Amino acid sequence: MSESLLTMRKECEILGIDPTSDLISFMESELRRKGEDYNYNDLLKDVETLSFSFANDLRKRFFFRIPDNKQDYFQKDDLLGAEASRSFPHALTRYNVRDLALLLNNGCERLPSHENS
Repeated sequence: MSESLLTMRKECEILGIDPTSDLISFMESELRRKGEDYNYNDLLKDVETLSFSFANDLRKRFFFRIPDNKQDYFQKDDLLGAEASRSFPHALTRYNVRDLALLLNNGCERLPSHENS
């Protein structure tokens, strides 16, 4: 049980859901404090509380799914490849490659004009 709580707390910290991470820390201390007296009812209550806290924290976050076949393009600065970047080093000076990918992914049909830049 202690190892599972430790793993969950670390994952919550990575996700930045501090309230649930703090709750898990409390549960860890209760497990140590009660030792053999930590029973099924304690476990059930703690798991229900943890489940509610985790779900509540996730509702406050925004997530998006990237299809497996598109993951190679996510957050990639060298989207066109090293050879294209070497051949045309100033081709994308007005736009960040990640910004371009986001614009295109969100249905932008043309880029904003930078005539005065």
